[in-house]
Amino acid sequence: MFSYPLKIPYLYTKLFPSVICRKEVSEKKIFLSFDDGPHPEITPWVLEHLDKYNAKATFFCLGKNLVKYPDIAQMIIQGGHQLGNHTFTHENAWKSKFEEYINSIEKTQNIIKSINPFSAKYFRPPYGKLTPNLEKKLIKKNYKIFIWSWILGDYKANIDSIKMLQKLYKNIKPGDIIVLHDNEKSFKNLKKILPELLKELSARDFVLDKL
Repeated sequence: MFSYPLKIPYLYTKLFPSVICRKEVSEKKIFLSFDDGPHPEITPWVLEHLDKYNAKATFFCLGKNLVKYPDIAQMIIQGGHQLGNHTFTHENAWKSKFEEYINSIEKTQNIIKSINPFSAKYFRPPYGKLTPNLEKKLIKKNYKIFIWSWILGDYKANIDSIKMLQKLYKNIKPGDIIVLHDNEKSFKNLKKILPELLKELSARDFVLDKL
């Protein structure tokens, strides 16, 4: 059984050298990110809590949810946050046809562009699953591919959020990328994790920023 928070395996960074799992920084910054939204109730709740600490984040959104909730996507942009691409329907790269997967990403990117023409081409593969050919294709199309330094397991039903956060605080470093989820499956844990995480990292003088 995995023990959260999970750090991205070293082998992954060697297999996919262009994928970004952390950023080199000259100041005390942590990069927050949220996957699977936007959601009409959960995402505004997240935005409200981020605003309390003047924290910024990157939201890797599903295209299907951007179509359903463009007003929530606008809330993300208006709050000074970043939209990222998480495919149209959370496709698994290991089970999808190559061209269909690329088309899903491009379709979602066009939706993001229609919401905010200035959005960067940031992509995070669902489940963290990628292939070398997909990596090459996406880099050729000028996408920046982000994974994470730490995934906190907010989607797990039996996670001990207190123990998980204590482990994170002992190991987190400037430049690390944290992933959480603004979806229904994760919300019960997210309600416990996010306020505590923001409070503690802010108390430690970390700047909480978008990618």
